[in-house]
Amino acid sequence: MQKFLRVLESAVLLIVRLGFGALMFIRGWTRLTDGSAVYTARLEAAGLPWPSVFFWGTVILEIGGGVMLACGVLTRLVAAGFAAECVMTILWLHWWNGLSVAAGGWEYAGLMTLLMLVLVGFGGGAMAVDRLLFPHSGRAGARA
Repeated sequence: MQKFLRVLESAVLLIVRLGFGALMFIRGWTRLTDGSAVYTARLEAAGLPWPSVFFWGTVILEIGGGVMLACGVLTRLVAAGFAAECVMTILWLHWWNGLSVAAGGWEYAGLMTLLMLVLVGFGGGAMAVDRLLFPHSGRAGARA
């Protein structure tokens, strides 16, 4: 039973990494191709200082971090970066709109934060590049 649970854990972590990584890559690529003017204007209107810096930081994190997360490279660090991005988004853009995502609230970003905290806590699993880079970290065979 323990072996089955370790395999299940790694499979779930792989699915989460692949799905979230792909979605973040697409999100970052969309921001990049739409151009910075659209997003920096929104960030500026929300009162965020240095909107261009935040735009480019977000694009780099979402594109580069999305690929890294999908591959399981530095999973915990990248997931912590995404969690921080989500918390900043909640605090700067969504908190005042309440919970409902339909009203511009923080529901979606909150769920993304929780999902990233799972990867911060458990790592990328046995099917991550992290297992090759850091073979002695985490529980043998399951976590990276």
